Amino acid sequence: MEQTLKEFEFNLQKISSELKAEFLSLRGSRPTVKMVEDIKVEIYGQKMSVKQLGSITIAPPREINISIWDQTAVNATSKAIADALEVNPSTEGNLIRTNLPSLTEERKEGLIKSISKLAEEARIKIRSLRDSINKKIEQSEENKEINEDAKFRYKEKAQKIVSEVNDNIEKLLENKISEIKE
Repeated sequence: MEQTLKEFEFNLQKISSELKAEFLSLRGSRPTVKMVEDIKVEIYGQKMSVKQLGSITIAPPREINISIWDQTAVNATSKAIADALEVNPSTEGNLIRTNLPSLTEERKEGLIKSISKLAEEARIKIRSLRDSINKKIEQSEENKEINEDAKFRYKEKAQKIVSEVNDNIEKLLENKISEIKE
């Protein structure tokens, strides 16, 4: 049963990590490398991510600079970034400069709704996993693998793990909302 709880905790942490990664890829008021690094570029007859084509740096307050290693990939990369972020990057030799405009109030509200929905979807996954672990604990007691005291102890441990992950998700959500509102 201990191993099952460890797997349960690992799966919950994975959900939290995936949510964090998804939040990083969403645009806030500040640019992040994560916003552009995974954008796919059609080049050399295949799709490559921006991080495979050059180095990415942030120039505060709202600029992302990408230094492309191969001159022939600059135009394709610039177009892919323009399509993905809905901006007009400028190119200077191998350097692509992407200046992100300030978010409108309407766009901020839309982003907040999106991230709230993502957080709720993560919570739903967590509840589903909690329900399945509770069923396993109940089944173990019915099969006489654990006694009633152990059942309550395991359920309590599972709930403690769920509470910690939910608190983490709530903090991630609050931080992202405050970043968007900046």
